[in-house]
Amino acid sequence: MSAQLIQQTCLLNHGKSICYLSNFDLDNINPNIPTIVCIHGWLDNAESFVPMSEFFSEYQLIVLELIGHGHSDHRSLDAHYHLIDWVYDLKLFCQQLNLPAFYLVGHSLGGAVSTIFAASECEFVKTLILLESPGAFTQPEHELATNIHLAFESRLKMAEKRNKSSVKKPLNLIPSLVQMRVEKNQLDVDFAQALIERNLYLEHNCFSWRSDPRLQTLSPIRLTPTQAKELLSSISCPIHICLADKGYTVIRQTVEQYVEFAKKAYVKNFSGSHHFHMPQAQAVAEYIKTQVIKVMER
Repeated sequence: MSAQLIQQTCLLNHGKSICYLSNFDLDNINPNIPTIVCIHGWLDNAESFVPMSEFFSEYQLIVLELIGHGHSDHRSLDAHYHLIDWVYDLKLFCQQLNLPAFYLVGHSLGGAVSTIFAASECEFVKTLILLESPGAFTQPEHELATNIHLAFESRLKMAEKRNKSSVKKPLNLIPSLVQMRVEKNQLDVDFAQALIERNLYLEHNCFSWRSDPRLQTLSPIRLTPTQAKELLSSISCPIHICLADKGYTVIRQTVEQYVEFAKKAYVKNFSGSHHFHMPQAQAVAEYIKTQVIKVMER
């Protein structure tokens, strides 16, 4: 395998293309070499896992970009973004590329996608690794009607300003966008810039967004606590949950609430914030290699 990541696309059978980075030729996949599939978080892209990629050179690595993010296609204008549809996209991707069972790594939203996939498509997943993700983002049943109303309102507001998101903006705005990301996610400037720039169409003196603005609308329906418990308890493979000591409190609290329902779950703490796996790339990669892959491949 090469340490260099190659960008490729896969046309899914519903007509949308999903972009991915890999360090090997998927036409020559070797079932005897461990395969790792990584999925980024909300409004992020494949750059989220680029820092870790150099430490996985002995493995077959695939870094997906969810539909609507980065260089992947957007949903059609009459559609919206639902968690379960990203799970289906992942299933189509695995089937169309005939992937062998793999180690599935998900950060934040990518962890929620990965958790449902590990529960429903267990034959594909050797081990589930969640990075700053509880696996399931829930809402109490009594909030359902209000949440649907707020989600519909967010769609209406987004439709009103959709055209504005495609307006080209001057390049000199990019440093301020990077600084906002630095402050919001407690990221180093280089990491924030990499995430921002991969989400942009850059031209000679201006830019526009690649990522679909509809990603910022609210989800009308989320899992209930009972459904989250059922989901986690149905996962047969080991689950490794990696949390940051300065990560989001709500994620840690949700992990503590549901982790007991998993059959085989391990919690590991790292220093850092929500995107800890970028500055702590080597430490996280070493944990995955020594405590997950080498244990499973004995």
